[in-house]
Amino acid sequence: MVVIKKLEISDKIYFREEDVEDYNSLLSEFRYVYGKDIFSPIEFIGELTALPTGSLYKIDFEKIKNLTDTRPYIEGRDLKIQTTLRPDQQEIFDLVFKENLKSGIVQARCGWGKTFLGCHIIAKAKISTLIVVHTKLLFNQWIEELKGQIPEANIGTIGDGLFKLGEITVAIYHSLKNHTDTLKNAFTLMIVDEVHRCPADVFSNVVNSFACRHKIGFSATPTRKDGKHLMLSDYFSPNLWIANDSNVKKTPFVEIVETAIN
Repeated sequence: MVVIKKLEISDKIYFREEDVEDYNSLLSEFRYVYGKDIFSPIEFIGELTALPTGSLYKIDFEKIKNLTDTRPYIEGRDLKIQTTLRPDQQEIFDLVFKENLKSGIVQARCGWGKTFLGCHIIAKAKISTLIVVHTKLLFNQWIEELKGQIPEANIGTIGDGLFKLGEITVAIYHSLKNHTDTLKNAFTLMIVDEVHRCPADVFSNVVNSFACRHKIGFSATPTRKDGKHLMLSDYFSPNLWIANDSNVKKTPFVEIVETAIN
């Protein structure tokens, strides 16, 4: 466990080198080697060192002498969901809310219903929510899914020439990156679709610039050829919920059966 005696949690975890018991050990803890490549989620901002908030699990909280947490908690209203989860979706839903809402990554195949599950998580959480996507197609899919499942929700949009905040806001990250300074404290829950894209520089800078208390990622394959998926737990915590698939089809086969019938 990393020992930091004084830190501030907002969009990132901020601290000074002199407040770390063993600064070189901390740098090593967040140093990843993949083949010939070496990378780290650590940022150096002036005299401060910054870590993604998903890496809080690596810090020894019992030895913190001074802790400031300015992340907002923006409570929403009761939203009635129009649909019911399948048993395999309910299983993941229960894990996300076990004891309380958690950060983490949901791994499930394409077409399993991750967007469907996301709507149920949002309705249950009842907090200001930002959904981050990387394409116009996913942007429109989320908007339509939200309208169908939670028709009474006030849905905001950032992207495709639109800018409107709602209790649930869907954003394309290329459009969102221009508003991180003004919106960093506007949401409590962040959902990131296609989360395996997150370690890309632009995407991680956007995700890591919002002071959301909870961050949940969705992906069918949360791995990357460049190895930067090793840092995903630093952004989303080590929780990885792998979905069982109740709709797996059996492989068809042909069998010739000889009979005495002409």
